[in-house]
Amino acid sequence: MEHSEPAISRSVAVHYRVVPNGFEDGVLVLLSDHAIHEDTVQELKRLSDSPITIRRVDRRFFSERMNLLYGVGASALSPSPDTSESSDDFSHGSVIRFVSQILNEAADRNASDIHMEPGPSNLRIRLRIDGLMQTVPVPEDVTRMRANIAARIKVLAGLDPTPSREPKDGRMKHDRRDLRVSILPTLHGESVHLRFLTPPDELPDLCHLGLSNTERSVLLEAMSQKGGLVVACGPTGSGKSTTLHALLKEGAPRTVKVITVEDPVEYEIDYATQIEVTRSLPFSRSLRSVLRHDPDVLLIGEIRDRESAVIALEAALTGHLVLTSIHTETELQAINRFMQFGVSSGLIASALHVMVSQRLIRKICPSCNGTGTVESNQPCDRCMGSGYHGRTGIFRILPVSESLRDALQREEYVDVGKIMDAAAPSFESTGRRLVDAGQTTHEELFRVLGREDVIHAS
Repeated sequence: MEHSEPAISRSVAVHYRVVPNGFEDGVLVLLSDHAIHEDTVQELKRLSDSPITIRRVDRRFFSERMNLLYGVGASALSPSPDTSESSDDFSHGSVIRFVSQILNEAADRNASDIHMEPGPSNLRIRLRIDGLMQTVPVPEDVTRMRANIAARIKVLAGLDPTPSREPKDGRMKHDRRDLRVSILPTLHGESVHLRFLTPPDELPDLCHLGLSNTERSVLLEAMSQKGGLVVACGPTGSGKSTTLHALLKEGAPRTVKVITVEDPVEYEIDYATQIEVTRSLPFSRSLRSVLRHDPDVLLIGEIRDRESAVIALEAALTGHLVLTSIHTETELQAINRFMQFGVSSGLIASALHVMVSQRLIRKICPSCNGTGTVESNQPCDRCMGSGYHGRTGIFRILPVSESLRDALQREEYVDVGKIMDAAAPSFESTGRRLVDAGQTTHEELFRVLGREDVIHAS
């Protein structure tokens, strides 16, 4: 049914709040989430030119069926049943309602990001859910209003709504949720990216990230020090910022001065002074300035160049506790990256206190036990048929030991790698424990780690 023309038009379905669910013995089955008056039944028979039967379903199932057949936001764009659906005249109200419905759909599905991507003859809308992109079905005529959609987002974000060939960044609110907005000019129009920001009171505690009690204790011990560098490493989207902010939330007492320098600010913290990096205020300049403001704890969103690397390491050696991240796959690669920036191994050895390497793994959906379906073989409402819902972290927490410092000082990198490998469990062994505990699957570990031979080893 999803691959053929629906038995009734979108305008009729939206106006009367019914959705077709196929034919049974020549009778069209219409689903509705409310009681249908007999006069309306007769009108639906006339409009569908077919005998019909009405079945009452719950609101969630009805909405999912409506979205599947006609696209998310169909009700925002549909004229009355007596009006042509090919009209190019979309009202301002239609655009407002469509954007609101997309935002609601993303929030309902616990998406972290919304991507609106213009193509030569279409507008693709995708949500990032549990780290993976999922396409949202939308009405075809959304393509004709893509410039209006981008303009509406810009208005909500306090930006100039006129088309531009310059990237733009802003923030907006929707239903008490903060979103970061990025507008990027492309070959076929303006691409829109929105990210839901986590409110400070919803930032997870360390114990909810997937850390063991031992791993959590190591990190909190590092937060009790008067100086030193805590580095989180991992690929983009592995949860480094969340871990650092959760560590700050739990490990930094309110009696210390906390300053963050980020691009952009991920979480607003009421007890910290936060600086957002801009073109006129780059990382290096920001860091030099904040050190004059007497911070006890300094969170640097990411080490990107030699100057910020040197400032971070020297700050860690002069009585500041520095938390930061670096985009590398492993701890050894993180050290190599510092050295590529021209930082001496002696400075690295003296400043480093703890290294955190991490990945995010999807968890088996508890509602369908990973099958993706529930009663009557219907897709699971919670995971939308994927079999997964939510994610947890897998970590390697590496305290910098004296033997590791000595190997770094001597620039014996083979020994550095061996010491690191022996100091903490591998991702694969941690992942296998999650599989054995029924929290995830071998397939998910292979997707994230790409080590099928190790994952399936006993």
